[in-house]
Amino acid sequence: MALQLVGSSLTDAHDDHLTWDTHPVSRTVETGSNVTFTCSATYNSTMEYHWKHNNETIQVNKKPRFTMKANGTLEITNTKLEDQGTYQCYVTMKGNKTQLGESDRATLNVKGKLTTNNDLLSRV
Repeated sequence: MALQLVGSSLTDAHDDHLTWDTHPVSRTVETGSNVTFTCSATYNSTMEYHWKHNNETIQVNKKPRFTMKANGTLEITNTKLEDQGTYQCYVTMKGNKTQLGESDRATLNVKGKLTTNNDLLSRV
């Protein structure tokens, strides 16, 4: 399957109607903050949004601080240093795993310090 990149539209050979309206934007937040990434696309059929963190699909059932909304929004509450990295939205046809395209990548930087055992002991 050949991919074709035209402006901000990513399409594949069987359909040229996917257009990215909004790409996620890189963010820097403090640990413990909430952050939202948004993407939106237009397609000639019903589609579903998904998100990747460092190229791995996010499974919200395994990440309770992560919420994916049907409109393409990803919310992360109580950010941790482990949440740093790249985030990317992708869309599939509804009820089908056929990937239609991927958004641009955005980077999340989380500022804060790691809590070590020594830090914890010094507070006792």
